[in-house]
Amino acid sequence: MVERRHSAIMFTDIVGYTSLMGSDEDKAFEVLKKNQDIHSGLIGQYNGTLIKEMGDGMLISFHLASDAVRCAIEIQKTCKKQDIPLKIGIHEGEMVFAESDVLGDGVNIASRLQEEAEEGCIVISGKVYSDIKNKAGIYAKFIGDKKLKNVEDPVKVYEVLGEGEEQETVKKESKRVDKKYLNYLLAGVIIVIAAIVMWNYLPMESSLPAVELEKSIAVMPFDNESADEENEYFVNGMMEDIRNNLSKIADLRVISKTSTEKYRTTTLSSEEIGKELSINYLLEGTVQKRGNQVRIHAKLISTENDDHIWEDTYQRDITDIEDYFKIQSSIAQAIADELKAVITPDEKEIISSVPTENSEAYDLYLKGIFLINQFRIEDFIQALDFFEKAVELDSNFALAYYGISLSYQFRSSAWGDLSPDIAAKGAVLNANKALDLNPQLSEAHAILGFSKFYYRWDFKGAEVEYLKALKLDPNNSMAIRHYTDFLNNFPRHEEASEWENKLMSIDPLSMKRLSEFYLGRLDVATLAAKENAAIRPNVESYGNLGFILLNTGSYQEAIDAQLKTLELAGRRLPRVLAWLAAAYAKNGQEDKAKNLLDELKEIREKSLAGSPSFYIAAIYSAMDKKELAFQWLEQAYEDHDMEMVWLKTEPQLYPLHDDPRFQDLAKRVGFEVSD
Repeated sequence: MVERRHSAIMFTDIVGYTSLMGSDEDKAFEVLKKNQDIHSGLIGQYNGTLIKEMGDGMLISFHLASDAVRCAIEIQKTCKKQDIPLKIGIHEGEMVFAESDVLGDGVNIASRLQEEAEEGCIVISGKVYSDIKNKAGIYAKFIGDKKLKNVEDPVKVYEVLGEGEEQETVKKESKRVDKKYLNYLLAGVIIVIAAIVMWNYLPMESSLPAVELEKSIAVMPFDNESADEENEYFVNGMMEDIRNNLSKIADLRVISKTSTEKYRTTTLSSEEIGKELSINYLLEGTVQKRGNQVRIHAKLISTENDDHIWEDTYQRDITDIEDYFKIQSSIAQAIADELKAVITPDEKEIISSVPTENSEAYDLYLKGIFLINQFRIEDFIQALDFFEKAVELDSNFALAYYGISLSYQFRSSAWGDLSPDIAAKGAVLNANKALDLNPQLSEAHAILGFSKFYYRWDFKGAEVEYLKALKLDPNNSMAIRHYTDFLNNFPRHEEASEWENKLMSIDPLSMKRLSEFYLGRLDVATLAAKENAAIRPNVESYGNLGFILLNTGSYQEAIDAQLKTLELAGRRLPRVLAWLAAAYAKNGQEDKAKNLLDELKEIREKSLAGSPSFYIAAIYSAMDKKELAFQWLEQAYEDHDMEMVWLKTEPQLYPLHDDPRFQDLAKRVGFEVSD
């Protein structure tokens, strides 16, 4: 169950506790016990709630920011008397409770503020300061705008002044006023003297320290230097594994493969690519495979000046699979070191793990992933065969089970050659097997989120899985895309828009922007869809363009876009047929709309791709045939049509929303309905 709560959030931490544990364990436990007693005695007095203890750290929530700050002042005062070196950070924002996890930007910022605090100090954000600045007995001074780890925008940071410190601050300000006029008099003389000194003695080049660049990186498609072109799958697999390792490091912003693939044969300079993707570093590489011998050359390049910051060459025998995987983790570690990125112990464990000890199973997995990325129905089927052979060779290979679940998901959601029921069983069963073997597999959590959402209508369970996936891999673009769709369905369009902005930061060439459409920003949504279709002329981009054009009144353009979608797909996709039929109906071509209706009904009768009942209902609604629309919506409910999750946001159904029958149906599917 997911619960959201707006709170004042406090993080406290004992400074130097780990070192104390190493030198004097008894003393450390004594300090910890005193700290716990102090907290437990004061938190309740200020209406706070202890959310979680994390070793020597504590996470506490309050209804009011003033209560949080007053409690922090008392905690610090008491801790200082007992020689406990404590630091505290406080922020005001949203906390998300997902099973045993506590998530949300509010929690993250409070944690980062605590890290900014010095021993014995309390640091608060600008949001907290705005609530406490006029409260009696609370004083704070502005420290500055700070760039906090994993926080997109700078945060205004203030330090809460302890007892006596506020009077000292007032005295200093008074002295400053008294000296003001003298300062004015002396200022001119000082400036002249300083200018003479600087001109004669300082070097002409700036001696200021270099500004630290954002830790953003794109892993470019690796070049295949093997004599055998069939090794392309292996080269792509190596590149993708390295990118996946880097993406697990939360301190890095890693561009997704879908945006870097464009540059496979590019002639653009690193500076030009950097500007297009808004990143500061590129990782380029070459792979040469001869039999079991593999040679990998990787280099890290600055997009600011084309400098080669780091490069190395690795040569391995891939029959020693553990040694082979060490290459990938070594490259990720080397890049993190060069960019001064922090790798947490959990992240280090993930990127250092060995997914399988069977080299043949791993090779089959790479072949399967390569085929999945081709996005053709025959490739999905062949990929499934590779993944299943891989688990036959290694029944503990979690990534291979994930590959099986991904194959099932694509064969239902993207192409429709399997019914949702069969796809759901295959996807859920194998995603769970993958997580039994590796609970840290972000990709498998994302598939479970998708399955619970579309196949099971388990909305709360789906959100839990999506949030787990994004906690484990903040750069998981596929999880963000699906979570954005999830949010748009409820409708939580503002949240969806924020996640789409995050998606754009790691997948700049992904311009889905459906939340902009739902928020009424039609020009933005239309422009993004047209640009996306131009950059990526594929089924998804043209289908999305046709959807937006249909619902902004450009019916002929919508028809053209959906016909292009069908041409690219090479299959009669129910969703596309429905949007095409709606465009025909709105464009006065009702005969063509009826022909597509008949085709969809035939598809349903033959069970070629599950139930298209939902979209038949949408067409009838577009044709202003309300009763038939409701009949087919009921049929879609009986069929457990996976597209029913779009019930509240499919524009062709908007005319039905005020009907009590629609409200009843939405409630049965699992949506919250206002009385």
